[in-house]
Amino acid sequence: MTPLDRDPESVKAELRAVTEALERIAADRGLLHQLPLEERVRLLTAAGEVFCPDVADRRRHTKVKLKRHKAASARKDEEILQETGIRSLRRGKSPLAPMGRQRSRWLDHGPSLGPLLASGAQALLPTQEQANLASG
Repeated sequence: MTPLDRDPESVKAELRAVTEALERIAADRGLLHQLPLEERVRLLTAAGEVFCPDVADRRRHTKVKLKRHKAASARKDEEILQETGIRSLRRGKSPLAPMGRQRSRWLDHGPSLGPLLASGAQALLPTQEQANLASG
């Protein structure tokens, strides 16, 4: 019977019993001497394999964990970037239009209006007719 075929609750109970036994042994290593040498070596070898598995296996698991961590971090960064700046504008319903007539008004008023225009205050600029009336 493979571990996958077993009831998860019985596996948990068995692991709890093993944990308690190992904790008792850790508290009093003299308990180990009650076992014959062959069984004691078997127990310590199994505990060592759980704690520190085969070097190649440990490296493989470490690489997998690192790869998953990097992928999760990259995914999180990409989600943040998708919500910022030009990426969100590109996904918008209407494309960005050139400034057209608004640009000529900006040039008439000089670069001091640049930040104002960037904030969307273009409606505050005078129309061409108002500019002609004021200058003439």
